[in-house]
Amino acid sequence: MIKSAGASFVGFEENTAYKTVLARIEDAWQYGFLIEEIEGEQCVVYIP
Repeated sequence: MIKSAGASFVGFEENTAYKTVLARIEDAWQYGFLIEEIEGEQCVVYIP
């Protein structure tokens, strides 16, 4: 999963569209891409 996500960010795959999200990291908000939603209230977010 992570390998394919990284490949799409560098242009090897063009078919995947990720949702953009705001992620709270300590006292700041960062833009990121939602990679995977996990059961419960957790998810995997890529912060460029």
